[in-house]
Amino acid sequence: MALKINGSKVPIVTAEDLEKARGTRLKMSGRPSKYSALLAADICQRLESGETLTSICKPLAMPHISTIYDWEAALPEFSEALARARRRSAHSLADQSLDIVDHSKNSLDLTQVRSAEIRSKTRLELAKFHNRSYFGDKVLVQGDIVIETMADRIKRLTGAPVEIPAEFRHIVKQIK
Repeated sequence: MALKINGSKVPIVTAEDLEKARGTRLKMSGRPSKYSALLAADICQRLESGETLTSICKPLAMPHISTIYDWEAALPEFSEALARARRRSAHSLADQSLDIVDHSKNSLDLTQVRSAEIRSKTRLELAKFHNRSYFGDKVLVQGDIVIETMADRIKRLTGAPVEIPAEFRHIVKQIK
């Protein structure tokens, strides 16, 4: 049996044809949808090594990505394992970023250099996102916090005392 596409005959390959060619029966059971600790460990290990969840779930032998999200929402132990794997994946992403830069440092092609820069920075941003405490920007706060009422500010700037109406004096006392 053949199909005509753009004037050419293209053979139609059926499941039986594939079975005959491979010498084995094809399983038509679909993607796995039942949670197992072994499958969860495999997903987390691959995630830790820097693989994306999308690429992990691409093969038909793996659960669909929506199934992974369902498991994450329904199973606290899987949710925690996935979060831990994402935090650890930040180190793999940082390593990949360094590898990309190292492999492109001798390139004279500006397009390749720019592409490598974008790929490297993207991985570093993902590393920050997955493990902000280790790869994120650090915020340093120094100095004293001064709470000043408007009346105090006017007095400080002009030197003239400001009379606060009696009904608002209790609020000012609470602030100070």
